[in-house]
Amino acid sequence: MNIENTLVCPSCKGQLSQAVDNLSCSGCGKHYARIKNVWNLRTVLSDPATSWDAEVFDQAYEKSDGGFKDREMYASSFGIPQFADKYLESEKESRIKSFICERKPSYVLDLGCSSGWLSFEMSECSPSTVFYGIDISTYRVNLFQEQITARNCQQKMHAASANGENLPFRDDFFDIVVMDEVIEHLQEPGSTLREIKRVLKPDGYLIITTPSRFMTSFWKLAALVPTFLKRLFKGESLTRKKTIKPYENILPCSILKKLFEDAGFEIQKWDRVIFLPHESYLQHIPVPLLKIMLLKARLTGKIPFLKFLGLHHFILLGKPSKEIICI
Repeated sequence: MNIENTLVCPSCKGQLSQAVDNLSCSGCGKHYARIKNVWNLRTVLSDPATSWDAEVFDQAYEKSDGGFKDREMYASSFGIPQFADKYLESEKESRIKSFICERKPSYVLDLGCSSGWLSFEMSECSPSTVFYGIDISTYRVNLFQEQITARNCQQKMHAASANGENLPFRDDFFDIVVMDEVIEHLQEPGSTLREIKRVLKPDGYLIITTPSRFMTSFWKLAALVPTFLKRLFKGESLTRKKTIKPYENILPCSILKKLFEDAGFEIQKWDRVIFLPHESYLQHIPVPLLKIMLLKARLTGKIPFLKFLGLHHFILLGKPSKEIICI
């Protein structure tokens, strides 16, 4: 099945017809063109009120990525030791893949798919599943599409560029939606959650991972002195380098719960995972010390009353099979 046969207009949800490199909506008359090899179905490119900007994502990723990277390639490029990356993967992505493997869904949406590395890994766990990936970054989605073509898996992997707030898919289409470290980068997380609920089948699931606001702030503060000393001893500049940084708004638990409730989701599971500093700090920690920290992290994760120290949330949400209508 081609992706064009499953897309709808992201604005009005009307039927789309294809003419060469253009998709036209029979309902509202809007047109959507290709950017390189993927359909550009984005409806919003910037928001002055929040400083959210789609083009900033593209600029930041194109400057830092240097082409497609899977998880191991990404970790290696940032100097993260393999044993530490294995721990990180086991805490988050392995949980996602285990759930996919257990459920064997027909259709999965990787919302905020980046260059598609997680979609490829999930597909290995469930070969019969068809995966769709969307991302606001046309640069990264094109990297994903290049890999889809190179691996000859066009029938089970599809990519497009779109906003989470306006998904280009029909109602009740997906069995599972995955947002791995995405909700904190959204312009309107509430609107995106409502859209996800719309495209999920009854009894479908949404898997979310996102940083803990408290622990992210803690590790940033804890890293100030070690980072300063490292730069001092290595003769590096003591001032932070100017980099293009995409929009990020890490949400507290109270706000997340309210967003889930307002969108009509049921919380099936909420866990705290990863008891190490953020991955960007790991390359600066001596290996012997990091191994000790990793041992303590594994032990901490098994103690219930210390779960609040987890750097990330792992959240499983369910769409009810029947809607309760209040009269």
